[in-house]
Amino acid sequence: MSTPKHSSKLSAFSVFKTKRTSSLVDVNSGTPKKLPRKSISANVTPENSKQNSVSSLINKFRAASEKRKDKQSAKDIKKALKSLSKNGSGSFITSKVSSLKKSREDGVQLKSIKLKGSNVINQSPVKTGPDKKKSPPKPLPRKGSIRPKPDVLKIVKDNDDSRGLRRRSTTLSPKLPPRPSKRRKLSNDSVSGGSDRDSVIMTPPHGEEIRMPLPVHPSVQSNGTVPKMFDSAFEAKKLFECMIHPINVSKFFSELWEKKPLLVKRHIPSYNDGWFSSGELDRILREEQVDFGRNIDVVTFIDDKRETHNPPGRAYAPLVWDFYQNGCSIRLLNPQTYSKNVWKFLSSLQEYFGCMAGANVYLTPPNSQGFAPHWDDIEAFILQLEGKKRWRLYSPRSDNETLPRFSSGNFTDKDIGEPTLDVILEAGDLLYFPRGTIHQGNTVNGEHSLHITVSSMQRNTWGDFLLKLLPQTIENAIEEDIEFRYSLPTDYLNYMGVAHSDLTDQRRTKFLRRLESLMTKLLSHAPVDETADQMGKQFCQDTLPPVLTDEEKIRTVHGHGERWCPQTNSVINAVELEPDTCVKLIRKSLIRLVMEGFQVFIYHNLENTRVWHEVEPRCFEIKPNLAPAVEYLLHSYPNYKQIDSFPLETIDEKMELASIFYDKGLLMTEDPLEIYDDSESEDAGALEIE
Repeated sequence: MSTPKHSSKLSAFSVFKTKRTSSLVDVNSGTPKKLPRKSISANVTPENSKQNSVSSLINKFRAASEKRKDKQSAKDIKKALKSLSKNGSGSFITSKVSSLKKSREDGVQLKSIKLKGSNVINQSPVKTGPDKKKSPPKPLPRKGSIRPKPDVLKIVKDNDDSRGLRRRSTTLSPKLPPRPSKRRKLSNDSVSGGSDRDSVIMTPPHGEEIRMPLPVHPSVQSNGTVPKMFDSAFEAKKLFECMIHPINVSKFFSELWEKKPLLVKRHIPSYNDGWFSSGELDRILREEQVDFGRNIDVVTFIDDKRETHNPPGRAYAPLVWDFYQNGCSIRLLNPQTYSKNVWKFLSSLQEYFGCMAGANVYLTPPNSQGFAPHWDDIEAFILQLEGKKRWRLYSPRSDNETLPRFSSGNFTDKDIGEPTLDVILEAGDLLYFPRGTIHQGNTVNGEHSLHITVSSMQRNTWGDFLLKLLPQTIENAIEEDIEFRYSLPTDYLNYMGVAHSDLTDQRRTKFLRRLESLMTKLLSHAPVDETADQMGKQFCQDTLPPVLTDEEKIRTVHGHGERWCPQTNSVINAVELEPDTCVKLIRKSLIRLVMEGFQVFIYHNLENTRVWHEVEPRCFEIKPNLAPAVEYLLHSYPNYKQIDSFPLETIDEKMELASIFYDKGLLMTEDPLEIYDDSESEDAGALEIE
């Protein structure tokens, strides 16, 4: 080997890279000295004692990290490197690291990571080149499994994000079958199995504080005061944003909703506080009428067998806790009936989803499981409130079981295969999965678990819309189009039917073409808007009544107006609407304007109870000529409008509609109505007559 040209100021030894080895070359003699395999040397410059100490520290750090025998020594070296960097040796350290990164031996490469602005060496070798072992061929999916859909989802958090969230990216390939199940540690006591193709996992670092964003209306004043205007649609959107934080809502609906599960690991135990607690369950059992079977279940799942242990009668607290102590899981079926917070949250979310939002609460004792693997007919949001629970999710077994309309029976482990996600939820975490996702959960590590499942979209699909649309569409077509009233061929039973399905007959072909033509014409007779109103009627019957604040009550009939005074044995606090009174609906989705024949009805959920379908649908009839004012109120929300601005012909009609809606509790005034005394008015009138 020829001696390369070099400056006289170079040190006695320099690093050179050959095709296969890195060698130390004596500059004076030109004799190469081979380094031990997989070793890397840095330049040594005796003239600079500080630089010499830096090189020594780098070598010691590499050796300590590789052997992993003296962790404290490695930490001390890191501190020394940082100190030297602050004293002006940063550029030298960078050059040393660059030379180390460029050195390779037989396909061995050192990865570098950033640590507080300085590059250090991570000595976990990554094999590259010809020595890299080929991964074994991936097994084909089991029979009946679903291949991943051809889409790509990548969620990457910026490095400078203040919350430091780590987002795992997932990529779906249209050509490859699902990857085999793997077990991978997500965080402390959290295990993930299966492929990231089927789920999205977000994991903030431990100890990172994430504050729930507060719903703030755009019209909030600069001094921080909340305006009188209250927009229920805006509040519902902000609540949902907080629930799935930090996922972007539009990304959630475009890439995850009804497609794949979502796991958010927050490491903030108090994040879901305010929904429910074990203490509140105890209060409910002691103070409320809770019945076994109707309001609460006690269940077990042991040896692949689920059993319900509900005795008849009321669920008294000591009896329920005795079941719990004996390993039974507790399911509260309608927590919104007893918990004001759950009622408040669900009544807001139902506005966002446009359908009923429900909830169940599950309390599971340590090291137990209450329910067999199954799928549900709802979009499920699991909010972990207390303790820990291990969840295993499984993909639908076929396309027919994807997004089902009804819940499944119980499965065994043999029926469902390997999980696509295996994780432990801790307090503050969120797990979402679409309806049809097979799932099971059990407590681990000697801890209990309390979670609430928020549900939506139960039988609220395009198919359900068509079930209401098509019967009326056919009725309209028969009434409006003579083509639908012509008689069937007299001999059609001779060539139509299952027994004749394989026949090649021109009469059969003609029959099918005629049927196709009639079905095409059906669309022109479809009462789409009327069907939407029927779905709106169902919404008003299914949903919870709104929760009114004290500030809202004093602006409505619910907390303001006439009342009895026991001191005077008379009615006081009389109020009256005036033409210049500003009003609005108390909630955006409170009412539904429905035309049935020549009649106009107003359906609403204000008088619903907190028990599902406990009362009949609530509605009242108004004069058809008042309907434009109702539309005006709907379209004006959330803005207040003066009564005299209603699009009606006379002031009497305007006051009539406003009085009906206010007396029904549907309207809210911008300011509390002024109270006047009837007796004083009558006395004043009498004096004027005299």
